[in-house]
Amino acid sequence: MLSEQQIERYSRQIILPELGGRGQEALLSARVAVVGGGMLGTMALTYLAAAGVRRLLVAAPQLADIEGLNPDCQTTTLPAPLTEVSALEAARHCDAVLACGAAPEVCALLNAACVAQHIPLVWADTAGARGLISVLAGPHLESPCYTCVAPLLGRLLAGGSSHAFADTTAALIGTLQATETIKILAGLSTPPMARLLTYDAAAGTADVMSVDRDPRCPTCGARPG
Repeated sequence: MLSEQQIERYSRQIILPELGGRGQEALLSARVAVVGGGMLGTMALTYLAAAGVRRLLVAAPQLADIEGLNPDCQTTTLPAPLTEVSALEAARHCDAVLACGAAPEVCALLNAACVAQHIPLVWADTAGARGLISVLAGPHLESPCYTCVAPLLGRLLAGGSSHAFADTTAALIGTLQATETIKILAGLSTPPMARLLTYDAAAGTADVMSVDRDPRCPTCGARPG
């Protein structure tokens, strides 16, 4: 049950017919881990906290970015460095995990944990003016995991370099990450997108492509299809 203060705090969200009071209650009971930093992670965290996600597991340096932003939002520090055990433990207690520009080896750990726990991995990364986002793993058997598409992601990010639009690109992609996560938590995205969104600020283009699960994937290929 939403309190009067919460109804006032989230009034602009509650009046949306897609979300409503039940959607807001879902956000206020949700738990999300956010791994990765920089502008990408900061923007994702900011909007998740502002939306009312109850608990955020974050890296210690990012706590200051959202401290005091929302009294309903509680933060817990993720252990560093991330290990297979700590990644699995984080996923076990979360409804979704975000990888925000995390290194490939870290993404692989998060991916394996998300596949094991059947929760979505909302992955995003940027390189200069180029940005990518996709919802991977999760409970839907047709969804690819990070291992399935990692070679494609590497090729699409290759060649990206320092650019005047790097910060604005990361800010936009981080906002999209938060948006996709909110949709998942509120039940507005079932199943989550099995596609990859690519954005190029310099060219002024955005494209969406389908991404397929690899039945021979060493991480998720053992799942029945």
